[in-house]
Amino acid sequence: MVSAVVGETQLSIRITTRVISPPKYIVTILMENHPLNTTLNSNGVNDNPNASYITSLARNSSLAENYVAVANLDSLSNYIALTGGNKSFVLNDCLPSVCPVNEPNIADRIEASQRTWKAYMEDLLPGQPCTYSGPGSGHYDVFHNPFVYYADVQNNATRCSTHIVPANSGPSGPPDDVFLKDLNNLTTASNFMWLSPNNCDDMHGGTGCPSSIMTFSDNYTRQLVPKILSSLVFEMGKAALLIVWDEPTTCNLSCPIPAIWVGPTVKQHYVSSKPYNHYSYPATLESLWALPTLTPNDAKASSMIEFFL
Repeated sequence: MVSAVVGETQLSIRITTRVISPPKYIVTILMENHPLNTTLNSNGVNDNPNASYITSLARNSSLAENYVAVANLDSLSNYIALTGGNKSFVLNDCLPSVCPVNEPNIADRIEASQRTWKAYMEDLLPGQPCTYSGPGSGHYDVFHNPFVYYADVQNNATRCSTHIVPANSGPSGPPDDVFLKDLNNLTTASNFMWLSPNNCDDMHGGTGCPSSIMTFSDNYTRQLVPKILSSLVFEMGKAALLIVWDEPTTCNLSCPIPAIWVGPTVKQHYVSSKPYNHYSYPATLESLWALPTLTPNDAKASSMIEFFL
Protein backbone atom coordinates (compact mmCIF):
# COMPACT_ATOMS: atom_id res chain seq x y z
CA MET A 1 0.00 0.00 0.00
CA VAL A 2 1.30 3.47 -0.84
CA SER A 3 -0.16 6.85 0.08
CA ALA A 4 0.14 10.11 -1.76
CA VAL A 5 -1.20 13.58 -1.11
CA VAL A 6 -2.79 15.22 -4.14
CA GLY A 7 -3.87 18.76 -3.28
CA GLU A 8 -5.74 18.27 -0.02
CA THR A 9 -6.76 14.67 -0.73
CA GLN A 10 -4.82 11.67 0.48
CA LEU A 11 -5.08 8.65 -1.78
CA SER A 12 -4.21 5.10 -0.77
CA ILE A 13 -3.54 2.85 -3.73
CA ARG A 14 -3.11 -0.86 -3.28
CA ILE A 15 0.05 -2.23 -4.88
CA THR A 16 0.55 -5.95 -5.44
CA THR A 17 4.00 -7.42 -6.05
CA ARG A 18 2.56 -10.28 -8.06
CA VAL A 19 2.72 -9.68 -11.81
CA ILE A 20 -0.53 -10.60 -13.54
CA SER A 21 -2.42 -9.43 -16.59
CA PRO A 22 -5.50 -7.82 -15.02
CA PRO A 23 -8.84 -8.52 -16.67
CA LYS A 24 -10.35 -5.70 -18.69
CA TYR A 25 -13.85 -6.78 -17.69
CA ILE A 26 -15.14 -7.96 -14.32
CA VAL A 27 -18.66 -9.37 -13.96
CA THR A 28 -20.21 -9.99 -10.55
CA ILE A 29 -23.38 -11.94 -9.69
CA LEU A 30 -24.77 -11.59 -6.17
CA MET A 31 -26.59 -14.60 -4.75
CA GLU A 32 -28.44 -14.88 -1.44
CA ASN A 33 -28.66 -16.46 1.96
CA HIS A 34 -26.78 -19.77 1.84
CA PRO A 35 -23.52 -20.82 3.48
CA LEU A 36 -20.87 -22.85 1.75
CA ASN A 37 -21.62 -26.03 3.70
CA THR A 38 -25.20 -26.24 2.42
CA THR A 39 -24.62 -24.92 -1.10
CA LEU A 40 -21.54 -27.00 -1.87
CA ASN A 41 -21.53 -29.59 0.93
CA SER A 42 -18.39 -29.67 3.05
CA ASN A 43 -15.74 -28.15 0.79
CA GLY A 44 -17.08 -27.64 -2.70
CA VAL A 45 -15.56 -30.87 -4.02
CA ASN A 46 -18.41 -33.31 -3.40
CA ASP A 47 -21.48 -32.76 -5.53
CA ASN A 48 -24.56 -31.38 -3.81
CA PRO A 49 -27.54 -32.85 -5.71
CA ASN A 50 -29.52 -29.68 -5.06
CA ALA A 51 -26.82 -27.41 -6.49
CA SER A 52 -24.86 -29.64 -8.86
CA TYR A 53 -24.05 -26.93 -11.39
CA ILE A 54 -22.81 -24.44 -8.79
CA THR A 55 -20.74 -27.23 -7.25
CA SER A 56 -19.20 -28.01 -10.63
CA LEU A 57 -18.21 -24.37 -11.06
CA ALA A 58 -16.52 -24.39 -7.67
CA ARG A 59 -14.72 -27.64 -8.45
CA ASN A 60 -13.57 -26.70 -11.95
CA SER A 61 -12.76 -23.01 -11.46
CA SER A 62 -11.52 -21.08 -8.40
CA LEU A 63 -13.15 -21.34 -4.98
CA ALA A 64 -12.44 -19.23 -1.90
CA GLU A 65 -13.55 -21.72 0.76
CA ASN A 66 -12.91 -19.37 3.69
CA TYR A 67 -14.79 -16.28 2.50
CA VAL A 68 -17.22 -14.78 5.03
CA ALA A 69 -19.88 -12.08 5.13
CA VAL A 70 -19.59 -9.02 7.37
CA ALA A 71 -23.25 -8.82 8.50
CA ASN A 72 -25.81 -11.55 9.14
CA LEU A 73 -29.59 -11.37 8.59
CA ASP A 74 -29.04 -8.08 6.78
CA SER A 75 -28.54 -8.19 3.02
CA LEU A 76 -28.20 -4.47 2.50
CA SER A 77 -25.24 -4.01 4.87
CA ASN A 78 -23.33 -6.70 2.98
CA TYR A 79 -24.14 -5.12 -0.38
CA ILE A 80 -22.92 -1.74 0.86
CA ALA A 81 -19.78 -3.36 2.26
CA LEU A 82 -19.09 -4.85 -1.16
CA THR A 83 -19.57 -1.56 -3.00
CA GLY A 84 -18.68 1.07 -0.39
CA GLY A 85 -16.26 -0.60 2.01
CA ASN A 86 -18.30 -0.10 5.19
CA LYS A 87 -21.32 -2.12 6.33
CA SER A 88 -22.21 0.65 8.82
CA PHE A 89 -23.11 3.19 6.14
CA VAL A 90 -26.74 1.96 6.21
CA LEU A 91 -29.33 0.70 8.67
CA ASN A 92 -30.80 -2.76 8.32
CA ASP A 93 -32.89 -2.84 5.12
CA CYS A 94 -33.86 0.82 4.96
CA LEU A 95 -35.10 2.44 1.76
CA PRO A 96 -32.73 4.57 -0.36
CA SER A 97 -34.73 7.71 0.38
CA VAL A 98 -34.41 7.08 4.12
CA CYS A 99 -30.70 6.29 4.34
CA PRO A 100 -28.72 7.72 1.42
CA VAL A 101 -24.99 7.07 1.67
CA ASN A 102 -22.93 10.25 1.32
CA GLU A 103 -19.67 8.39 0.86
CA PRO A 104 -17.51 7.34 -2.12
CA ASN A 105 -18.33 4.02 -3.73
CA ILE A 106 -16.64 1.60 -6.09
CA ALA A 107 -18.48 3.09 -9.08
CA ASP A 108 -16.86 6.46 -8.34
CA ARG A 109 -13.43 4.86 -8.32
CA ILE A 110 -14.10 3.00 -11.56
CA GLU A 111 -15.33 6.12 -13.36
CA ALA A 112 -12.36 8.13 -12.14
CA SER A 113 -10.04 5.51 -13.66
CA GLN A 114 -11.65 6.13 -17.07
CA ARG A 115 -13.40 2.75 -16.95
CA THR A 116 -17.12 2.13 -17.35
CA TRP A 117 -19.68 0.43 -15.12
CA LYS A 118 -23.27 -0.75 -15.22
CA ALA A 119 -25.51 -2.50 -12.68
CA TYR A 120 -28.21 -4.86 -13.98
CA MET A 121 -31.26 -5.57 -11.81
CA GLU A 122 -33.64 -8.39 -12.67
CA ASP A 123 -37.27 -7.21 -12.80
CA LEU A 124 -36.40 -3.54 -12.25
CA LEU A 125 -39.05 -1.39 -13.88
CA PRO A 126 -37.59 0.54 -16.83
CA GLY A 127 -37.02 4.22 -16.19
CA GLN A 128 -37.22 3.96 -12.39
CA PRO A 129 -33.73 2.99 -11.19
CA CYS A 130 -33.45 5.62 -8.45
CA THR A 131 -36.96 6.92 -7.87
CA TYR A 132 -38.79 3.64 -7.32
CA SER A 133 -38.50 2.20 -3.81
CA GLY A 134 -41.08 -0.56 -4.02
CA PRO A 135 -40.76 -4.18 -5.08
CA GLY A 136 -40.75 -3.51 -8.83
CA SER A 137 -42.18 -6.04 -11.22
CA GLY A 138 -41.65 -9.73 -10.65
CA HIS A 139 -39.32 -10.27 -7.69
CA TYR A 140 -37.04 -7.21 -7.77
CA ASP A 141 -35.70 -6.22 -4.34
CA VAL A 142 -34.39 -2.69 -3.79
CA PHE A 143 -32.30 -3.96 -0.86
CA HIS A 144 -30.24 -5.87 -3.42
CA ASN A 145 -29.54 -2.74 -5.47
CA PRO A 146 -26.70 -1.06 -3.56
CA PHE A 147 -25.86 1.58 -6.16
CA VAL A 148 -29.21 3.35 -5.74
CA TYR A 149 -28.24 4.12 -2.12
CA TYR A 150 -25.22 6.29 -2.92
CA ALA A 151 -26.21 9.96 -2.91
CA ASP A 152 -23.95 10.87 -5.82
CA VAL A 153 -25.80 8.28 -7.92
CA GLN A 154 -29.26 8.65 -6.39
CA ASN A 155 -29.31 12.42 -6.94
CA ASN A 156 -28.02 12.29 -10.49
CA ALA A 157 -30.83 11.30 -12.87
CA THR A 158 -28.48 10.85 -15.81
CA ARG A 159 -26.11 8.66 -13.84
CA CYS A 160 -29.02 6.57 -12.59
CA SER A 161 -30.63 5.97 -15.95
CA THR A 162 -27.32 5.29 -17.68
CA HIS A 163 -25.76 2.95 -15.14
CA ILE A 164 -28.62 1.16 -13.32
CA VAL A 165 -30.75 -0.78 -15.78
CA PRO A 166 -33.10 -3.78 -15.95
CA ALA A 167 -31.30 -7.04 -16.68
CA ASN A 168 -34.30 -8.43 -18.53
CA SER A 169 -36.82 -6.98 -20.95
CA GLY A 170 -39.58 -9.38 -19.86
CA PRO A 171 -41.74 -9.06 -16.74
CA SER A 172 -39.84 -11.51 -14.55
CA GLY A 173 -36.53 -13.35 -14.52
CA PRO A 174 -34.53 -14.86 -17.40
CA PRO A 175 -33.33 -14.74 -20.07
CA ASP A 176 -31.53 -11.58 -18.79
CA ASP A 177 -31.41 -10.54 -22.42
CA VAL A 178 -30.40 -6.91 -21.78
CA PHE A 179 -27.41 -8.01 -19.72
CA LEU A 180 -26.35 -10.70 -22.21
CA LYS A 181 -26.75 -8.40 -25.19
CA ASP A 182 -24.29 -5.95 -23.65
CA LEU A 183 -21.82 -8.76 -22.97
CA ASN A 184 -21.87 -9.54 -26.67
CA ASN A 185 -21.18 -5.99 -27.83
CA LEU A 186 -17.84 -4.37 -27.07
CA THR A 187 -19.44 -0.96 -27.49
CA THR A 188 -22.02 -1.52 -24.78
CA ALA A 189 -20.06 -3.86 -22.47
CA SER A 190 -18.84 -2.01 -19.40
CA ASN A 191 -15.56 -2.81 -17.69
CA PHE A 192 -17.50 -3.47 -14.48
CA MET A 193 -20.84 -5.27 -14.76
CA TRP A 194 -22.92 -6.18 -11.70
CA LEU A 195 -25.99 -8.46 -11.80
CA SER A 196 -28.52 -8.76 -9.00
CA PRO A 197 -30.92 -11.60 -9.90
CA ASN A 198 -34.46 -11.44 -8.56
CA ASN A 199 -35.43 -13.05 -5.25
CA CYS A 200 -36.23 -16.41 -6.84
CA ASP A 201 -33.20 -16.67 -9.08
CA ASP A 202 -30.69 -15.52 -6.45
CA MET A 203 -31.57 -18.36 -4.01
CA HIS A 204 -33.27 -15.99 -1.56
CA GLY A 205 -36.80 -17.31 -2.02
CA GLY A 206 -40.06 -15.83 -0.82
CA THR A 207 -43.67 -15.43 -1.84
CA GLY A 208 -44.21 -16.71 -5.34
CA CYS A 209 -40.87 -18.54 -5.52
CA PRO A 210 -40.55 -22.34 -5.73
CA SER A 211 -40.13 -24.16 -2.44
CA SER A 212 -37.06 -25.98 -3.76
CA ILE A 213 -35.23 -22.67 -4.07
CA MET A 214 -31.70 -24.10 -4.18
CA THR A 215 -32.49 -26.38 -7.11
CA PHE A 216 -34.39 -23.61 -8.86
CA SER A 217 -31.50 -21.17 -8.46
CA ASP A 218 -28.96 -23.79 -9.49
CA ASN A 219 -30.91 -24.28 -12.73
CA TYR A 220 -30.91 -20.52 -13.24
CA THR A 221 -27.10 -20.38 -13.03
CA ARG A 222 -26.88 -23.47 -15.25
CA GLN A 223 -28.72 -21.54 -17.97
CA LEU A 224 -27.04 -18.17 -17.46
CA VAL A 225 -23.36 -18.77 -16.73
CA PRO A 226 -22.52 -20.68 -19.95
CA LYS A 227 -24.05 -17.77 -21.90
CA ILE A 228 -21.82 -15.37 -20.01
CA LEU A 229 -18.73 -17.49 -20.62
CA SER A 230 -19.51 -17.82 -24.34
CA SER A 231 -20.18 -14.09 -24.76
CA LEU A 232 -17.89 -11.94 -26.88
CA VAL A 233 -16.39 -10.26 -23.82
CA PHE A 234 -15.35 -13.60 -22.31
CA GLU A 235 -14.35 -15.20 -25.60
CA MET A 236 -11.81 -12.39 -26.01
CA GLY A 237 -10.06 -13.80 -22.92
CA LYS A 238 -9.80 -10.66 -20.76
CA ALA A 239 -12.74 -11.15 -18.41
CA ALA A 240 -13.50 -12.64 -14.99
CA LEU A 241 -16.78 -13.59 -13.31
CA LEU A 242 -17.32 -13.67 -9.56
CA ILE A 243 -20.37 -15.45 -8.16
CA VAL A 244 -20.69 -14.69 -4.46
CA TRP A 245 -23.38 -14.97 -1.79
CA ASP A 246 -24.32 -12.09 0.51
CA GLU A 247 -24.59 -13.91 3.85
CA PRO A 248 -24.97 -17.40 5.36
CA THR A 249 -28.29 -16.70 7.19
CA THR A 250 -28.63 -20.19 8.64
CA CYS A 251 -25.46 -19.94 10.74
CA ASN A 252 -23.25 -17.23 12.21
CA LEU A 253 -20.71 -15.08 10.43
CA SER A 254 -17.94 -17.60 10.97
CA CYS A 255 -19.66 -19.84 8.41
CA PRO A 256 -18.06 -19.33 4.99
CA ILE A 257 -20.20 -18.39 2.02
CA PRO A 258 -19.45 -19.46 -1.56
CA ALA A 259 -17.21 -17.14 -3.57
CA ILE A 260 -16.36 -18.57 -6.99
CA TRP A 261 -14.17 -16.98 -9.67
CA VAL A 262 -14.76 -18.20 -13.22
CA GLY A 263 -13.35 -17.23 -16.60
CA PRO A 264 -10.27 -17.14 -18.81
CA THR A 265 -8.23 -14.89 -16.51
CA VAL A 266 -8.59 -17.04 -13.36
CA LYS A 267 -7.12 -20.36 -12.28
CA GLN A 268 -8.91 -23.64 -12.88
CA HIS A 269 -9.35 -26.43 -10.31
CA TYR A 270 -8.08 -24.08 -7.61
CA VAL A 271 -9.19 -23.87 -3.98
CA SER A 272 -7.86 -21.45 -1.39
CA SER A 273 -8.39 -21.59 2.36
CA LYS A 274 -7.01 -18.07 2.89
CA PRO A 275 -9.43 -15.88 4.89
CA TYR A 276 -11.42 -13.33 2.88
CA ASN A 277 -14.54 -11.27 3.47
CA HIS A 278 -16.74 -8.80 1.58
CA TYR A 279 -14.15 -6.04 2.00
CA SER A 280 -11.81 -8.22 -0.05
CA TYR A 281 -14.05 -7.57 -3.05
CA PRO A 282 -13.30 -3.84 -3.41
CA ALA A 283 -9.73 -4.61 -2.34
CA THR A 284 -9.42 -6.96 -5.31
CA LEU A 285 -10.76 -4.40 -7.77
CA GLU A 286 -8.37 -1.84 -6.30
CA SER A 287 -5.45 -4.22 -6.75
CA LEU A 288 -6.35 -5.24 -10.28
CA TRP A 289 -7.10 -1.74 -11.55
CA ALA A 290 -4.88 0.39 -9.28
CA LEU A 291 -7.85 2.20 -7.73
CA PRO A 292 -7.70 4.32 -4.57
CA THR A 293 -9.14 2.57 -1.52
CA LEU A 294 -12.55 3.52 -0.12
CA THR A 295 -12.25 3.01 3.65
CA PRO A 296 -9.82 1.49 6.16
CA ASN A 297 -11.80 -1.76 5.82
CA ASP A 298 -10.92 -2.46 2.20
CA ALA A 299 -7.50 -0.84 2.66
CA LYS A 300 -6.51 -3.58 5.13
CA ALA A 301 -8.54 -6.43 3.58
CA SER A 302 -6.80 -9.24 1.70
CA SER A 303 -7.03 -8.92 -2.07
CA MET A 304 -8.04 -12.05 -3.98
CA ILE A 305 -5.18 -11.69 -6.47
CA GLU A 306 -4.12 -15.32 -5.90
CA PHE A 307 -7.03 -16.53 -8.03
CA PHE A 308 -5.83 -14.74 -11.16
CA LEU A 309 -3.44 -16.01 -13.80
